[in-house]
Amino acid sequence: MTYLDDSAGCAGALARLGAIGFHEAGVRERLGLEDLDALQMKALPIYRRERLAAREPLDLAIELFVLQGALGAEEAARLFGAEDREALAQA
Repeated sequence: MTYLDDSAGCAGALARLGAIGFHEAGVRERLGLEDLDALQMKALPIYRRERLAAREPLDLAIELFVLQGALGAEEAARLFGAEDREALAQA
């Protein structure tokens, strides 16, 4: 696999994240936090059960990029198109 050394190939994925509200305020609101510094990893089961259970695109992005969880192929496909998934895999 060839890895890219710049983020240009990820522009579509970054635009998608912005379009679904993946920014500090959106993440704080979805997780019910006043500040992201209040995020507690020991509370991951609670966040997943109570805040991210709908598995909407924003929930999936939070799972992947904030909580450092994994997405199945179907969820990844709902979050990003094939080209964006490939670009992220190479970044």
